[in-house]
Amino acid sequence: MREDGGVTPLEPYPGSQNPWRCKCNTCGVIVAPRLAGVRAGQGACIHCGYAKGGASNRLPPEEANEMMFRRGNVTPLEPYKSMNTPWRCRCNSCGKVVTPRLASVRNGNGACRYCAAVNLAESRRVSPDVAISDLKRIGKATPLEPYPGSQKPWLCKCDMCGKEIKTKGLSELRRSGFPMCSTCGGFRYRGDLSRRPDEEARAFMIEHGAIPDTNAKYTNAHEPWLSRCATCGKRITPTFNNVKKGFHPCIYCAPAGFDLSKPSIVYVLHHPHWHAYKVGVAGQHTQRLQEHRFDGWKILATYEFETGSAAKATETEVFKNLVARGISRGFVGKDQMRRRGYTETFSTASIKREDLLNLVSALAQKHS
Repeated sequence: MREDGGVTPLEPYPGSQNPWRCKCNTCGVIVAPRLAGVRAGQGACIHCGYAKGGASNRLPPEEANEMMFRRGNVTPLEPYKSMNTPWRCRCNSCGKVVTPRLASVRNGNGACRYCAAVNLAESRRVSPDVAISDLKRIGKATPLEPYPGSQKPWLCKCDMCGKEIKTKGLSELRRSGFPMCSTCGGFRYRGDLSRRPDEEARAFMIEHGAIPDTNAKYTNAHEPWLSRCATCGKRITPTFNNVKKGFHPCIYCAPAGFDLSKPSIVYVLHHPHWHAYKVGVAGQHTQRLQEHRFDGWKILATYEFETGSAAKATETEVFKNLVARGISRGFVGKDQMRRRGYTETFSTASIKREDLLNLVSALAQKHS
């Protein structure tokens, strides 16, 4: 072991495949090589092996200095140590002190991070001519001042309404793809892109029982549209959006009340401020739940039924069970319930939420 491995054993020979505690004759470190590995050509001291490997791969100082100067455009300020050790240098372009690694510079990376940031910004910088072209093409505006940069506000005049505006910057303009005028870009222009053709909207309304007036043009889905009911002939003003949602276009011909033959739901609501629960029924295509949400009610659960009669039977049995438990109804005052239904409310202190949901779920399955 002493001749081949350059180490002195510190314990009896344990076998060729077992670690053998020894002391390196070169560096003095205690190591545990295997005799089989040393016979196969491996070094006995791992530390000396790393040192030899590093020395064999290390560039001569003159070559390292030349590479750092030629590829990194920096001048070393201290002696070369190794490829992966930070090397204190001075940039020949900006004069700042930097600490690049020679391995990184040899792989094609820049040595000065300050110059690299400047070069990256320069490569991404948009010329004033391109910026003005994008502003007119995408932003629908004319600049009133020189181009300030992609991230800075830009004073312009809207080409659509003539109003003087200040954009959030060219980057925001390119990201959104819409005119920069808050009025034209936020509402009118987006509306023009998503608006249905007049012929298509008119055909849809006629198909659903409303005949738009020949002089009334389709504006948007939320504006009342002067029409005539195809059933009763009366003048009506439905909105395209409501008809699309399934509402009857004519207030005179629309069926009143809760329809027991149509698909319906049973809902469970909670009002955090009033500390109240509410159980009720509604048609699947009505705005009943949306109205309650406007008043602060939170939806806990909904259960769908093929008919309103099944939903109504579930609601009735829920309240029978609650009354049997001694829970009184009408906890929220009538004057507080603008949407009606105060008799369907009860206190959150009267029953646990999970017990209420389990009760309604079980009865909903029973009547489905």
